[in-house]
Amino acid sequence: MVTPGKPKRDYTFRAPINEERLRDKLLYYAYRSKEEMERDAWFPGNIFNIVYGNEVLGEAQVILVEAQKVEDLTVYDALLTGFQTLEELRDAVVQWFDFKGSPDKQGFFKILYRWL
Repeated sequence: MVTPGKPKRDYTFRAPINEERLRDKLLYYAYRSKEEMERDAWFPGNIFNIVYGNEVLGEAQVILVEAQKVEDLTVYDALLTGFQTLEELRDAVVQWFDFKGSPDKQGFFKILYRWL
C-alpha cells in the first residue's frame, strides 16, 4: 500500500547537542508532542527539512512514528538522540515538553528518521 504524499514539513530541531553530533549519525530520533502530531500528521515516508539554529542542514525522511512514554525510553533511544546516558535523555524530554505532574506516564511521539 502506498502512503499518500504530503508536502514537506519544516522542522526546527532544538536538541541540546552540537551540529557535529547531529550530523554524525545516519539514523536519528526526534520527539514531538501530542499536539504537534495532531496538527502536522507525521507518517513514515514523509520528507522534511531539518533546521538547526537559522541554517537548513538538509532533508530527512521519517522511518517510524511511535507513541512513547518517558518511563519506556531506553539507552538505545538516548544514543540515537545524541545523548550519552538515559538519564540525560529523560531530563531533556521532560524539559522539552514541560510535563506537569509525574513525567514517567506522560506521552509524546518518537520519530525515527534518516538523512537524505
